Amino acid sequence: MFKGKYLAGMLTAYIAVFVLCFYFAISPFLHICAMAVCLLVCGLSILLQNRRIVRDRKRIFLLLLAIVLLVFSFGYSEWFAKAKLKPISERIDGEPCDIVASVEDIRYEKAYASSYVVRISKIDGERVDGGALLELPFAGSLSLGDEIAFESVMTEITDEYRYYHKSKGILVSLAADDFSRVGGEIVRPSVFERIREKIAENFKAHIGDGAGYATALLTGNKDDLDGQTRLAYQRLGISHVLAVSGMHFSVIVGGLDYLLRTLTVPRKKKNMLLIGFSWIFALICGFSASVVRALIMFSIYYIADTVGEKSDSLTSLFFAAACIITANPWAVYDAGLWLSVFSTLGIVLVMPSMNRILVVKEDKNRLRRLGKRLLRAVLCMTVMNFTALFFTMPITYFLYGGISLVSPLANLIFIPLTEFVLYLLVLLTLLGFVPFVAPLIGSLCAVLIAFADTLARMLSDMRGIYLSLRYPFAGVILILMMLGVVVVLCKKEFRARNMFAVFFASMLTFGVCFGAYSYMGKDATYLYMNTDGKNDVLSLVDDGEVMLIDITNGGKRVPQMAVDGLSDYDRCEVDTYVLTHLHSYHAGTLKTLADDIKLHRVLLPEAETEKDAEYLRAIEEALDGACDIVYYKRDGEQTATVGETEIFLPDYETISRSEHPLLTFSAKTDGVGAWIYCGSSAMEDPAHWEDVKQYRAVIFGTHGPIVKNIFDDNCLSMAELVVFLSFDTKSLVDAEKINGEMASVDGEYHIRFDH
Repeated sequence: MFKGKYLAGMLTAYIAVFVLCFYFAISPFLHICAMAVCLLVCGLSILLQNRRIVRDRKRIFLLLLAIVLLVFSFGYSEWFAKAKLKPISERIDGEPCDIVASVEDIRYEKAYASSYVVRISKIDGERVDGGALLELPFAGSLSLGDEIAFESVMTEITDEYRYYHKSKGILVSLAADDFSRVGGEIVRPSVFERIREKIAENFKAHIGDGAGYATALLTGNKDDLDGQTRLAYQRLGISHVLAVSGMHFSVIVGGLDYLLRTLTVPRKKKNMLLIGFSWIFALICGFSASVVRALIMFSIYYIADTVGEKSDSLTSLFFAAACIITANPWAVYDAGLWLSVFSTLGIVLVMPSMNRILVVKEDKNRLRRLGKRLLRAVLCMTVMNFTALFFTMPITYFLYGGISLVSPLANLIFIPLTEFVLYLLVLLTLLGFVPFVAPLIGSLCAVLIAFADTLARMLSDMRGIYLSLRYPFAGVILILMMLGVVVVLCKKEFRARNMFAVFFASMLTFGVCFGAYSYMGKDATYLYMNTDGKNDVLSLVDDGEVMLIDITNGGKRVPQMAVDGLSDYDRCEVDTYVLTHLHSYHAGTLKTLADDIKLHRVLLPEAETEKDAEYLRAIEEALDGACDIVYYKRDGEQTATVGETEIFLPDYETISRSEHPLLTFSAKTDGVGAWIYCGSSAMEDPAHWEDVKQYRAVIFGTHGPIVKNIFDDNCLSMAELVVFLSFDTKSLVDAEKINGEMASVDGEYHIRFDH
């Protein structure tokens, strides 16, 4: 298809047909249609080729091969989806289930929360086989292999890491208030798992606090990696630095290749040693998809070199991707695999032309020659970064919805530093038993890791460096860019400048549209409401600033819904996160959110009881170093601002029949009452009836004591909009007394207030 690369084209079609039913809920008929289209394109590209290049027998063979590949791709993917995906996904119906599962992994265990990966074996007595994420509001003290029984509602994983979890076969999220052990067996680690543990112990002994970073860098195990470090690298657009990927593989295997050539090891022996080392290193890294992609491509390259042939990088790339998803279909959800494939594709297509342009002419002056080579290296790395950035844009848009504006610069800083640290970590692994040498290398690694971590966190704290791609125009621009790339690739002669022209035009168009979109919305405040019938979160966006007001029992479901709901405007960071009151679950939820999205400031109410003080201590521990923490008095006089909107924070108020506080707070824009939130039972207090008349919108929330008493609903006659998040409150209101609009919310709702 691409300039005679028939096998690469067929493998591309194989991959496209395979992934369709995993990412899109299409019927088998539409899946067959997609397969037929791919087969038609493959067939035409073969049949229309010049007879001198492709003879008739070869045409027949290629057509038969295309048919076999695509039919197998269709049949295998449909079977896997039906056998593995549907039995679990069909159970997501909001009803509680009796579940039996065994513990496969321990994510974390804290006094206030714990998280485990479990393998479900039974649901309501029926046998199934699927992974799940189990969360408990206490320390579960479970061990690997423990078999437990509990009751839970099965919910779909919808956060930013949903595809990461699916790539591990984890399909649903579970939450249980209690469980019982029903059996289990001791899980013994494999040889390579023990090697990884020894490497981690060696790093802990010689590197200290940076051991988690070092372990993630060399082995891919991120269990001990701080969540704030992950978030910082994501916001800088260099997450691939922390995951063992093709870059790490190239650095380590390339370094060994250079060493063996320096030692004049014969080519065939060198190649066999490198292939053997590559497989051992991949096993130690746990065979992550991006590593296996690099492993297959390196193996093909060295095997071809051994037999005196030249490998084709494009065909090797798609062959590796096809092998990976065939051996492990869950890998179709692995963002690391697709980011690796698309970035490598861009480099394979663009860099040969750039290398011809960036030729360094020989210079007798050594200093000038060295300077030119350094300049060429920087230019090459910059071009590679931009190429990888644009070729991975479709994956970034589809899976993450955001892009780092400082990614090219951050790559220039952190990739050379990471490469140096990688070599030191390999030396430390090999020489960890040598006195004086190991502590010296470990100390140097600790200093470099601390420097990299501190620099990454400092840079990632800057506001606005991570830009949303969820704007309405972004998808259209991305499609046009992809079409432009395809046109450039299909031309008879590939020219790098045409590719960069497409990229530059896309950037310019996005910048113009972004500026216009921001200008049109600058004179408005957006209020988003999310509820699950018991808990509410209000999100405000004003003048580019974001505030989330949490009115929940501490669970993370509704706050996560709120964060996801902001994706169309700005899902990248939250300027202020406000808790209206305290629950024991808030520490775990805030820790999870702070590791997923940048929180700049958290507003917490001062403790009213000893229990509140205990909750605050847990929150302080969970958010240590993640963001600024500010306390406010619940006296009804404290305010917080977002853009041009002023929020009047709630005071501490209760009723005789409940210890739960009544929650009432409001907002004014340009001094005018915009909206007021009245929690469950708050309107039983007559003092609020006059207050409500001052606001354009009245929101009746769900969280608080159960509503029992009817209130004077004449106060709603002046409101332009009355929103019922609580159906209990709605049942007490006479709709005829509401002159404005009325809305009942089941899930989410948003309002725009013009300044």
